[in-house]
Amino acid sequence: MTNISTDQLSPSQILLLRGDRFVHQRGKLVLPTGASVSMQAMAEKLMTVAFLACAAQNIMELQIQTQETLFGLWTVQKLLVIPHTTDVPWPKTSLEARLTQLAAHLLPENRCRVQSLVHVFLGEDSPYPWRQIVAIAQGGLVAQGVLAHIDEAHWSMFEHRKKLHLARPTCGSLDDLDCTVPEALLVHYAQATPQIWHRLRQEIAWGIGARNKRPHPLRENRQRRIKLINEHRPFNRF
Repeated sequence: MTNISTDQLSPSQILLLRGDRFVHQRGKLVLPTGASVSMQAMAEKLMTVAFLACAAQNIMELQIQTQETLFGLWTVQKLLVIPHTTDVPWPKTSLEARLTQLAAHLLPENRCRVQSLVHVFLGEDSPYPWRQIVAIAQGGLVAQGVLAHIDEAHWSMFEHRKKLHLARPTCGSLDDLDCTVPEALLVHYAQATPQIWHRLRQEIAWGIGARNKRPHPLRENRQRRIKLINEHRPFNRF
């Protein structure tokens, strides 16, 4: 049975596979290790590590900008992303590669606020955008053959749930997965550049939170009922 090579994974992918070492809040996200952690905490940490990994490789620069407002009475700090290159040493399906491509193609004047980049990255509003980030990260690992969808045939009232497991060729090798890189990134930036560290986490949380739009409950329930009826409606032959 082969082990997973960290050379084939980005720091955020390593974090996702061994998320129980980085996220200690309990929640509904079931990891490949079997541990259950907070979906929101995992999503925010995945984005944090992805940005830090790109900054550490000089793929992009994280720069604090201070602006005066209200005739100089107040100052506002923003964390800017300044892309340097689109060449990344990680898989194209990783969060790091996706953020790099988005930053290079969408940034006005070659710079943008982290909060805005995260907002654009998510694409659209949703009732729980943190799940979307985790799904994107998981999808990258599925494309690489590290994870596989296993249909457990578990039906809730409105959806058919699928669970992610390690793909068979690498199953059982997580205990030996080296987590040094994401751990070092988190420790280094928290200690060496605490301003950037705190600002990055804030702007990621704000960017994701801005996409958290819940539809009106009555309209949402009506749409779910209609969808459920249509899915189970018998075929009309006439």
